[in-house]
Amino acid sequence: MTAPAQDLPKVKGIAHYVVFQKPPEGVETVEYDTFQFPQLGLITKEPPLVLDGIRSARMNMAAIKASNVQERTRQSYGQPAITIVLNDENTAKLREFSQQYKGQQVLIAVDGIPVSAPMMLSPIEEGIVTISGGNRTPEQMKEVLDMILEYQELPSAQPAGE
Repeated sequence: MTAPAQDLPKVKGIAHYVVFQKPPEGVETVEYDTFQFPQLGLITKEPPLVLDGIRSARMNMAAIKASNVQERTRQSYGQPAITIVLNDENTAKLREFSQQYKGQQVLIAVDGIPVSAPMMLSPIEEGIVTISGGNRTPEQMKEVLDMILEYQELPSAQPAGE
């Protein structure tokens, strides 16, 4: 079943929606066509993966070159990007998701705000991911980084003297 999308639901965390060009059998989808992601296609109505536990995240302007993710329509080199290190639980979730949807495009949203739409070229094993900002400014990516950092796990306090 396919319905037109309004806005993405405000799912807390880093949500991953699978993108399809034709409606898959047995999967509820919505059409997704926005200014930022024109004619993206159909996305799953609910995100099959939501990451909500990270060890660290940082923004960089360095060239992005990853073997497992590729931007579909634009170069990512020199664009603002966020590198995220996931906790063990979320690393396992992402590994399973990326194995299941290898070769598929995904729409990544943070707290309901769409950020990137990469292709999952191969499984992500290590739990370190980079989200490029496409045509976003460094200031806009800093806002995304601040949202992501809300999911950072704080280290346990160590008793004094240890």
